[in-house]
Parts: sequence; structure tokens; C-alpha cells
Amino acid sequence: MAAALTESRASRAAVGFALEVPALLLAMQGGSGRVLGIAFAIGAVLAARFGGRGAPPGPLTALGLHVAGVAATLYVALMVLPGRPGFGALWTLGFLGFALPRFAQPLTARSRTGILASAMLALMGLGRATTRVEFGIATAACLAALVVALMTADRGAPALLRHRRGALLPLGAAFAFAGLVMVGLGVGLPAAEPAVSRALSPLFAQDQARSAFGDGDITLGHVREIVTSDTVVLRVHGPLDYLRGQVYADYYRGRWRRRPTPAEGRPRAGADGHLVVDAAHGGPPITIEAEPEAGMALFAPLGLRSVDGAPEGAWVDDYGIAHVPQPLRTEPRVFSVRTAEEPPPPLAPPGDHDLGLPMGGTERFGRLARQWTAGAEAPLEQVEALRRGLRRGFTYSLELDAVPDGEDPILFFLTTSRRGHCELFASAFVLLARSLGLPARLVSGFRVFEHNVPGGWYVVRQRDAHAWVEVWLDGAWRTVDPTPPGALEGERAGSLDGLGARWDQLKRWIRKGAERLANLTAVELLAILAAIAGLIGLLVLLRRRRERRAAVVGPPPAWPPLARLEARLQGRLPRPPHETLARYATRLRGAGHADAAGLVDEVAALLYGGQGDAAAVEAAIERWLAGGVRDPG
Repeated sequence: MAAALTESRASRAAVGFALEVPALLLAMQGGSGRVLGIAFAIGAVLAARFGGRGAPPGPLTALGLHVAGVAATLYVALMVLPGRPGFGALWTLGFLGFALPRFAQPLTARSRTGILASAMLALMGLGRATTRVEFGIATAACLAALVVALMTADRGAPALLRHRRGALLPLGAAFAFAGLVMVGLGVGLPAAEPAVSRALSPLFAQDQARSAFGDGDITLGHVREIVTSDTVVLRVHGPLDYLRGQVYADYYRGRWRRRPTPAEGRPRAGADGHLVVDAAHGGPPITIEAEPEAGMALFAPLGLRSVDGAPEGAWVDDYGIAHVPQPLRTEPRVFSVRTAEEPPPPLAPPGDHDLGLPMGGTERFGRLARQWTAGAEAPLEQVEALRRGLRRGFTYSLELDAVPDGEDPILFFLTTSRRGHCELFASAFVLLARSLGLPARLVSGFRVFEHNVPGGWYVVRQRDAHAWVEVWLDGAWRTVDPTPPGALEGERAGSLDGLGARWDQLKRWIRKGAERLANLTAVELLAILAAIAGLIGLLVLLRRRRERRAAVVGPPPAWPPLARLEARLQGRLPRPPHETLARYATRLRGAGHADAAGLVDEVAALLYGGQGDAAAVEAAIERWLAGGVRDPG
């Protein structure tokens, strides 16, 4: 009995180990993958030790568990944890999320095979993210777990172990082939990612874009629709309005280009993370928590004076934009900024590029600008007149008209469509102001609207990405926003309170915990694993104590029909002395012995509840023994 029981536990433990292999390998990669990898590894241990209770779920329930597991895993990976995992990590997480919920239920032959296949597929996603040695060891360990799980399975154990030696050769060849397939797909699948992305790109709408901050150039006229996203990119602890991320001065044929400024000689952050632009100015510090999706910039208002907590090597260009070194652009960061209460002296005064117009622009844009600013003499009056002109008869919209070939998209917006998004409003204002001799430039970044009342911070989402204008007035750059008020979704959202605010707080705590976990030292990681092992040991002791207390009813009275029934089931699913008949019947059903489980339930009702007829139960057992199953011997 003990040997057979050990085999049953070994099969479940081996299946759990097969899931732990890719989970632990993922945890070794660091970042947000470490958090989910450790979570899945712990989940596999707990499911192998404490799972398997109750009857197996039906097909629809099992499918629901699979879908929910994958959806929850990918949502946490993409929306909650800092840093977006790569293609291979998402592949691994998806298959782990697919397998683990089902593993917590009683295993059948089909579900065991599905879980083992999911473990192998999960391992393939890490083929490019690990070294050859790591991936080879993990593959061998996963295959070994697969062999043990199948050889110690309840139904196949006696027959498999008693095969003649010659039958083991095809079995070994099959596992060798499976290993080659795993290694091949594990290396080839991630490597094929760029080709797959290029092949699938035509299937998606190319005239649709997502509202978000972009580090590159701004191209107008090719997008027909903009889709907003609620993904949180920044949390701001202080009153701010506009967060600058990039400045554009050069416009040519529907494209705004950044004017690069040399990094040499510009203020840089040292090892202490302190970046000083102008020590003579600066108000109270405002802390900004940036997610990796926020991009390369250290977002700050106009008039940035200093930054605390900047990555070493960060620098400020002539436009007052703080840039992060290339290797750190995908890392989450927390920093504090100080800005001037009054406009400080500019880092660079306006140049000819701040007055540049496309060919023929002086005539085309100048005529319209002079009409709108008729009677306005002072530059500030002209700015207000241009802003009023863009708010009369123009409509803010994320669905745009197609721009005819060869026509300037800004001129098409001003003269024909008269509807557009913030980039078109801001671009039109810049060119109109320049045609009047006012230096102006386009700025992109985020607006700050949504206030998390319980948390005390402002939430900035991708949908809050915005474009506005800076105009040179009275010896300083001034912010001007020509987009109609109330047009942006975030502006209409107002305060974040109630359940939405609590959910944002929870995601922030999870992100901070994930960052801490991702940066654990080896000693701290070992201490946490030791604590988890101690907790699991304590749970095991408590369960055994409960089992001993539940066994006070003692074994059932000696009844020959029951003894004969247990003898027949000895090689299939033995019953330990402390296990009750009700629990034994549940395990029998999980192993596919429904008829025998029903007989055990009838015996329990007869012996402990006084229900049923002893002669009838004995006759049912004898009939089952006569034709129910063959003797395992």
C-alpha cells in the first residue's frame, strides 16, 4: 500500500515540478517576470501538495478556469507590474496561467497530459532569454518530470513498470524526439518574433493609432482614428498642469522633427541622481512616479530648474527637456522636480528655426493669421486672437478626414476639414504665429487632470497625451494651449474616487512591491524562500494534525465485503488507515472509479449512518467484484 501511495503522490509532485521549471527560469530573468515567476513556482508547490480535492470540473468549467487564468496573468503582466515583458516572457506566462488553475483540481489522464504539454510550451518561450546552458538544464529537468509523472500515474504505473526491456527503447526514442522538438521550438520561436510581427502587421488597421506619448517625430495626415487607452503612465504628487516630454521646431511636409541639441556641455546627473539646471531658481519639489510606458523623458513642467532621483548620466537639452540614457529608457523611475515660480531665463533664446514656415507658408498662413488678428497690435493680443480663431468653427475629434495627396495636412485642417485632434490645433497655431513673426514651437507631453483623492496624487494615463504650444513673449517662453477646453477625456474625468481610486492604490502598491522584489539581493531572496518553506511546512503539520483528529472515528468495523472491495482496489487506489470512507470515495471518483466510489459511499452510510440494507449492499459489492474490474494481479 505504501509503495502505491508514494507513486500517486510522486505523479502529482512531478507534474508540479514540470510547471516550476519554466516558472523558476522566468524568475531568474529579473524584472516583472521575476515576480510572476516566483508566484507561479509557489502556486505549483501548493497545488501539488494541497490541490486535488473535490470532483474534477466539467468541460465548460475547466475551459473557464483556463481562460480566466490566462487573462488574469496577462493583465497583471501588462497593466499592473512595472515593465512590459517581452514576447517570450508573455508566451511563458500565458501557458503557465493556462495550466496552473486546472492543476489545483483532481487530475485525470487528459488533464495531466494537458498540463505537461503546457509546461513544455511555457519553457519554449524562454529559449532566447536564457543561456544555452540554462535552457538545456531546464529542458532536461522538464523532460525528467514528464517521465516521472507518466510512469507513476495511477492507471499506467503497474503496466508501464512491468514492460519488458525491449519496450523501453521506443519510449526513450519518443522522449528524445520530444526533447529535440522542445529545444528547436524554444530557440526558433522567440527568434521568429520580428518576422511574425511583420507578417501580421498588414492585418491591423494602419490608419488607426493609440493615444500615447511618442519619443519620435510627429507625422500628421496619415492617421484616420485615434484610440484612447486608460493605461497609467505617471503619478504626480503635487499640483502640476502640463508635463513636457519633447519639443519640436522644424516642420516639413506634414512632419514635425526634433532639432537635436548636443549633450556635451549640458547639465548632467551624477551618481547621487541630482541634476541642476539653475540653482538660483526653484520652488518646492514635486515627486513624479513614471512607468516604463512613459518613454524616455523625465517629464517636467516648463521652467525645470533641478531634478532629484534622475538616472546617472541624464542630461537637459536647450529646450529644458531632461533625457534618460538609452539603456535605462525601459526602467520605471521615481524622481522629484523643482520649477521656477516665475519664468526663468531661457536655456536658449529663440532662433531662426522657431520662425520657420513651409514653402509658401508666409502667404498661405499669413493671410489667415492677419484676418484673425485684425486690430491686435501687441503680441499677447495676437496670441489671444489666434486662440479665439481656432475655437470658432473648429471641432475637436479623434476621427479625421483623409488628407488628399500632395496637400499640407495643417492647411487642409484650417481650410477644409476644420476638425482634428490636439496635434493639429497646436501645429496650426505654431505656423499661424510664426507667420506673424512670433517665435513658436510645438510641445508634446501629458496634461494632468485626474486626482486620486484617497491616495493624494494625480493619475496620468496614456489618453492624457497632449500637444500644445510655447510662444516667446516678454523675454520668456509661455505656454499656450489652442485646443478647445473640455476636449480631452482626462479633462472630463475629474477626481478619481471610490473603487477606481482604491484599485489604482492597489496597483501602485503591487508595482512598488514588484520593484522591491526584482531588486532583492541573493541573501534577501534566500531568506524569503526559507520563510516560504517554513510556512509550507507549518501548513503541512496543521493538515496532518487535522487528519489525525478526523481519524478519531477509527477504521470502519471489520466487514468482510468492504475488506474484499478494498483488496480489489489495492493496486489501483489504496486507502491509508487514517482516511475516512467519504474522502476515499471522493478520490476514487477523481481517479475515474465512479462505480467503486458509489459502493464505498453506500458502505459508509450503512456502517456509520445506519442507512441502507446490509444484504443489498453486500450483493452489490459481490456483483461488482465478479464483473466490475479485472484483478490487477
